Amino acid sequence: MPSISTLSKRASAVIISEAFAFQARLISHMRRFLALAAFTVSLLTAADVADMSGSWVLNVTRSKWHDAAKPSSGRIVIDHHEPKLKYESTITLADGKTQTFNFDGDIDGKDHGGLTATRLSPVSMLLSKTEQGKTEEISNTVTRDGKHLIRRITTTAGEDKLVWTELYDKEDR
Repeated sequence: MPSISTLSKRASAVIISEAFAFQARLISHMRRFLALAAFTVSLLTAADVADMSGSWVLNVTRSKWHDAAKPSSGRIVIDHHEPKLKYESTITLADGKTQTFNFDGDIDGKDHGGLTATRLSPVSMLLSKTEQGKTEEISNTVTRDGKHLIRRITTTAGEDKLVWTELYDKEDR
């Protein structure tokens, strides 16, 4: 019959062996979890972004002007090859004057000559600029069917803030 000391050593060896086996299983599960998490993140970041390319015509009637002056017409022409974006907006005011807004750069959240383009979601991006104490933020969202572009504009100058929403219809070509 083995002595208590020998049994104690064997029990300790079994406990240590089981602890190492448990640790090995835990590490294996953690590796699988991390691999799955990395795979999931790669799928989410590689999600298809909506192609905003096309000619978009302002639907003055369906837009929400709030306190902003209602223009007589508007057009946006977009050439979009993620992350490259060329964006040309022309608005004709009720008095016949035109306002333009242009961007030619990457959607990367970095400054491009005073303008910044930032991806908000696979179907939405934000253009922003600040000059002479006035900040203008223009979020652009393509509808799921790709037939409309919703442009929400916020201008801020000091304490004054103006917000309106423009709806554009994709021009058939």
